[in-house]
Amino acid sequence: DYDDLKRIKKFNNETEILVLSDFKNVEFISKGINNKNFNYIVKSPIGSKKEIQNIIKKVINKNKEIKEITRQNLNDQKTFKDMVTMEYIYDLIYGRESRINENADIDLFRNINKNYTTLIFIKIDDFWYICDRLDNKKRYIVKRRSLEIIRKCKVEGLNFIATSLIGTDKLILLVENTHNKKDQTLEVKLAKKIINKIKKQSNYTATAAVSRRYSGIKEIWKAYEEAFQALLKSFSLGKESIILCSEIESDVGKKIYNEYNLLEFKIIKSFSKPKIDDVYFEFNNYCGSLKNNENSENTIKAYLIRLIFNITQYVNQSVSEEEISVKAIEASNNILKSNSLEKIKEISKEFLRFAHYKMIKNLSKDKNNIFYNVKAFIEKFYYTNLTLDEIAKVASFSPSYFSRKFKLIFGVSFIEYLNDYRLMKSKELLENTELTVGEIAQKVGFSEYTYFSKLFKSKYNKSPSYFKNK
Repeated sequence: DYDDLKRIKKFNNETEILVLSDFKNVEFISKGINNKNFNYIVKSPIGSKKEIQNIIKKVINKNKEIKEITRQNLNDQKTFKDMVTMEYIYDLIYGRESRINENADIDLFRNINKNYTTLIFIKIDDFWYICDRLDNKKRYIVKRRSLEIIRKCKVEGLNFIATSLIGTDKLILLVENTHNKKDQTLEVKLAKKIINKIKKQSNYTATAAVSRRYSGIKEIWKAYEEAFQALLKSFSLGKESIILCSEIESDVGKKIYNEYNLLEFKIIKSFSKPKIDDVYFEFNNYCGSLKNNENSENTIKAYLIRLIFNITQYVNQSVSEEEISVKAIEASNNILKSNSLEKIKEISKEFLRFAHYKMIKNLSKDKNNIFYNVKAFIEKFYYTNLTLDEIAKVASFSPSYFSRKFKLIFGVSFIEYLNDYRLMKSKELLENTELTVGEIAQKVGFSEYTYFSKLFKSKYNKSPSYFKNK
């Protein structure tokens, strides 16, 4: 039917229509030719298969040429490169690795997809004061100029890509060290060069935070989290500082050391409870602590954005909904724009309500989902003093029932899973940091070194020192 063919062509004008005809229906053929709906017409019955084959080859080659021209045009466009780079970095820092795999056939994704192991934050000092009387367009120009300065900085032995973190005073670099040195001399050199160039070319000052080196792009979200947290120290260290996360490790990590981390732990723990009021109760305690310690406005905002990111990462481990990450970005942007603590609390609570709803909805689909939620909780807080009683409370079960069910689902006991995860993390630290074996044992949650060493040797058939000296 001609109208059907016309609709197909209209739906996708790249469709090639080949007509086999005995030319008896002249009106049908004429209509298709005049309206440019028919691309090829072959007399039927077919005298030669070669004619058909040649036409098909012609169509295939034509489509290949169109795709190649489109691909080249996109790769040559600076704006497209910026968009791809930004999306790639955002996917990594927000734990959306599946999206990278979906776009793996795009040339630019292949070109930028390297073995990035370190994340560097560049914060424009006094950005919000500078932009106080500027509209969004002029604010963008301030950050855009800094981004262009950053991209022109080169240090031999390092590859990096960079983008702006929308709605903040920060820019992000993902860095690959091709010299593969254990120290971070080159990364510090790059950060120093960027700070000097920004000051010289724009008259603004900047502060940098350099994450520890991780094993690859799958762990960039961790680098993001710790570098973001390290920037909170910039207030006391002063402008134009370079903060090395490896040098402040003694302040974080062995347990939940400080008050804020403990309160954050309680908030995330309450997420498996059916009532949002339990989450709000812990959140109000968190905000009360921030206020009582007389933190600055920017510090409070930074802690709440960090909380939102950590909750997003935790919930996504069991729910896997991109919408939660989108909501997290929106909430973070709105927090930065707010000028009162009450408004910031309101924005944060709205995000908590949404994330909690998604978590509880997922738990209600299958009674076993709570155990996957607990598994994510273990992987988030493996370095703390987790006990069977405490973990069973997260799932709202008795310790004995929880223990039996956990082993039935995962094939190992709770303590076996916890120890295996801690040992895996300890091996990563042994191979990638300058911490001592004893410090690493404490950092991953083992209070007794001899017990850690015994378990490690049993799992890897080598002592921890072997991997440390490798």
